[in-house]
Amino acid sequence: MTKKKKGTILWSLATALLLVLFILVSNLLAPLAAGFGAFNPVSLLSLGAPAVFGADGEGAVLALKLEPWRLFAMQLPAFAGINPGEWQEAGPPPLQPINPVVTVPRPGRILIYHTHASEAFVPTAGEARSEDFSQTVVQLGQIIAEKLEARGISVSQDRKFHDVVYNKSYAESRKTAQAMLAQSPDTLLLLDIHRDGVGKTSAAGRGVTTAFINGRQAGQIMFVLSSAHEGWEKNHKAANDLHNIMEDKYPGLSRGILVRLNSTYNQDLHPGALLVEIGGHWNTLEEVAYGAELFAEVLADYSGGSR
Repeated sequence: MTKKKKGTILWSLATALLLVLFILVSNLLAPLAAGFGAFNPVSLLSLGAPAVFGADGEGAVLALKLEPWRLFAMQLPAFAGINPGEWQEAGPPPLQPINPVVTVPRPGRILIYHTHASEAFVPTAGEARSEDFSQTVVQLGQIIAEKLEARGISVSQDRKFHDVVYNKSYAESRKTAQAMLAQSPDTLLLLDIHRDGVGKTSAAGRGVTTAFINGRQAGQIMFVLSSAHEGWEKNHKAANDLHNIMEDKYPGLSRGILVRLNSTYNQDLHPGALLVEIGGHWNTLEEVAYGAELFAEVLADYSGGSR
């Protein structure tokens, strides 16, 4: 074997070893980076290494990550147009553990608020965001609250406009969530109601966020959880119980549970804190309102409200 060939082999092995070590270190440091709240020093690194460090799509905390497609794009320009985020959103939901449907009554108040109160529905509002809250996810929160009250369940909704400055949305909504919890020590669930933003076109988005329930189209329900805080498994259990009730009551309505490692989405404030997406921006308000009605029935079953 020539000296040149030996050198090439050693260089390749060293490169592979460094890559493995980098991935291991990234996984160890990611939870620490995610815990810094509104500011994360990793943002400085993202300027020099966008393939390795980046921000969450919700505008939350930056987190360590490895994105091979960006590394490829640096060397192969043909890869530069890849948008893996669309792949992830449009794919099937991760498989959920199948647990028995829980029917034991759970007394307590259900709190509803909206980090992104301006999220609207294009076919109805004509735009993806609106300050007319009768056209946004705030209306969905109101529908859920009214349905729960009709079932004898204690519920409160906050309608504050937290996303006036979008990248400060979670910092502002955290104040609201803390105030609501302080007023309701018996809280069962703390629900941050959103809608998805999947699909660059109606054809691409509607197929991902629309279900057909009892002969009607409905905005599907997806739970988004963060694992970036201690005790997140309790939040996951609450989401999984709701998912299982939904699968039993309205098969196909749930898109499952998406667990992400980034900002806590304020879920560290309560074990029943959940981010809930109802439909997407390509759904009509009528479709997502129906999805909200069905979800309210699931919440009522979960909490043991009267029929």
